[in-house]
Amino acid sequence: MTKILNQARGSSTDMVLAFEESYATAQTQYGHRLSFNSSSIAASRELNTAATIQPGRSPIEPFQGNGSVDGDYTLPLDLDQVGIFLKAAFGEPVTTEPASKVKVSSITDNSGSIPGTVTLNLASAGDIASGDRISVWGTEGYNGIHTVVSVSGSAVAIRGEYHEETPISAYCSKECFTHVFRIGDEQPSFTIEQLHKDIAEHFVYTGCKLSKLSFNAATDGQEATYTASVMGAKPLSCAAPRAITAASSSGGKLTLTTESGHGLSMGSEVAIAGISGLAGRHIVESVTDTSFTIVSDVKAPTISDGDEPVWTEAKVKVQSGQELPVRRLGTFSARIHKDGKEYRGGKGFTLEIDMGLDGDQRVIGDDGYRSSIPEGTVSISSTLTAIFRDGTLFRAGSNNETISLELRYTLPGGLGYLSFSIPESKVSESAPAVDSPRGLSQEISCLAFCTSAATGGSAITVTLSNAVPFYN
Repeated sequence: MTKILNQARGSSTDMVLAFEESYATAQTQYGHRLSFNSSSIAASRELNTAATIQPGRSPIEPFQGNGSVDGDYTLPLDLDQVGIFLKAAFGEPVTTEPASKVKVSSITDNSGSIPGTVTLNLASAGDIASGDRISVWGTEGYNGIHTVVSVSGSAVAIRGEYHEETPISAYCSKECFTHVFRIGDEQPSFTIEQLHKDIAEHFVYTGCKLSKLSFNAATDGQEATYTASVMGAKPLSCAAPRAITAASSSGGKLTLTTESGHGLSMGSEVAIAGISGLAGRHIVESVTDTSFTIVSDVKAPTISDGDEPVWTEAKVKVQSGQELPVRRLGTFSARIHKDGKEYRGGKGFTLEIDMGLDGDQRVIGDDGYRSSIPEGTVSISSTLTAIFRDGTLFRAGSNNETISLELRYTLPGGLGYLSFSIPESKVSESAPAVDSPRGLSQEISCLAFCTSAATGGSAITVTLSNAVPFYN
């Protein structure tokens, strides 16, 4: 038996995002477990001071004010997971699948020939050769972009740790899926669950929308990240973890006794704290009125007075095999294009997409929480820090010129990219300061706009090329 830790750890937290079918109705089937650097997303409610006068100088009882859900994710800039947040900002993309693809009939262990590799047995390898980059999708553990290690007939070897699986609708290609996102009339809402597996506590926020995306390209050699700001409606009630009073094991399964009316069913997902070896999520195999059973080789512990094992049900399920691993875009993978040509004078570039959400809509009967989050006008701003070579950028601002900009990240190896294309942007009139005897820089602000909005134009087009067929 293991005592519950007296402090939750960030490393034992599952952060799950699931798109809702209707606004502020919790989505439970299925969510994306996120890889994230930090999260400040939380529910809060004001505690206000009353102005009522009472005898004496002691303060009178305060009262509750409005509540909200707000905060930011700091996320690793990657090629796959970023699509979740682009969908949250722009809605469903227009997706084009690779023009040519080959079915993966089976996957076998190739470590005997080349250590650390697996073999994709294809219907035909076609023109795939050693050193090529290929995209793989429809498998349980090998989805993504890979470099071909070797080719023998129709057998293609890639790097990876082998695990047995039988592919049903798995394919590979020398091309990628292309997802194109543009500004739409509505944004999807989503549910967030923050599950602390080590203490069996969780927080669930519904009616969330993405309020802002912030990207940057820099030359400081640090990790490439981006920020996703969230505005939500309200938290669900936070139920306390339930006690486990007894345990028994048989045939690779562990049955845990708890109070009646636990509400679990076959397929529920639970987090268990206080029993050694059971960290993480578990799928419920079967239930009775006072117990539930999970698959586990952990020996049933003896639970006695002073022990405190507990469990809680995860509100949002995580679909096995469909999680998006981090395929990091390198620190120096960005390029800036101005008017269709690569701009080589940039030291730093920031791009901020503010979705213009209205977070002040509350109605009587919703307990002070947001009742809706209507969309407003999107604002797209960028800042370019450039070495001062000439007055071209200053003159562009002085003459009120319109320029086009593109921020493009490319996966090392060349297959897969993320592009932010801004066809129309005005430039600020900003001359460089002389603040040092050394090299001079200038900072230029840009604001995007769209002259063809009435005919379906978009002030920004985001194109994501990867091995992910769709974002659900």
